[in-house]
Amino acid sequence: MPQEHPIRKARHARQLSQEQLGGAVGVTKATVCQWEKGTKLPVPATAIRLGRVLGLSLDQIYADAAQQEAA
Repeated sequence: MPQEHPIRKARHARQLSQEQLGGAVGVTKATVCQWEKGTKLPVPATAIRLGRVLGLSLDQIYADAAQQEAA
């Protein structure tokens, strides 16, 4: 079973919905969903806001993309 994406894991830990997280960082619920599925990456400015809201580093936010490139 695939490992849970760090964004999703941190969002759940903070008991935020995708809509609430999107509102906090200035994107739609659909965009948050795409990040969590790994089909889209946040742009750097949004990733910084995301990190502040969720307490994640940029390395954690972009972790799945880096692992896929290494494979």
